[in-house]
Amino acid sequence: MAEIYIEPEPNDAPESIQRTYIRKEQKRWVIAEARKDRKYQKYENEATELCYHMVIAAVIEVLPQYGGDTIISNNQKQSEDFTAMHGFCTSTFYWRLDCLLNYNYEIFYDFNDCPYEPMVREMMKQHPLYKVCNHHPNSGLFKRPYSEILAFQPSSNLQTIKGTG
Repeated sequence: MAEIYIEPEPNDAPESIQRTYIRKEQKRWVIAEARKDRKYQKYENEATELCYHMVIAAVIEVLPQYGGDTIISNNQKQSEDFTAMHGFCTSTFYWRLDCLLNYNYEIFYDFNDCPYEPMVREMMKQHPLYKVCNHHPNSGLFKRPYSEILAFQPSSNLQTIKGTG
């Protein structure tokens, strides 16, 4: 978490009364989970995150049928990005969960000649995914060879799924 030091404005109060304020920048998802006055939003966010992981599980289950792949999966909750929560990527599919500035969870996705795209699109028709999924074409991910992208990933984020047959 980044700390921001805010210099107190000079005033005529004695030094013992003047305060120094330190504000901690927090991740959007941390604030969203802590908000008690927005129960409906919290339920929607929880449902979105659950469905996000259900799609990943379905993709991992069908990957062997399509020859397997090396997947990149990371929990971005520890990253410097204030909105990032989770990321998942194969050589043909990109799926990322963010918490936006309004504290709503949103999913960004893209396909690149993906053989299981119809399955994912069918899953995205369900509640709440039909409201929170945003196609993010030309995200830059598929403009580079996948092997180059894999080379920059820590091994803890990589998982190889072998094909059947």
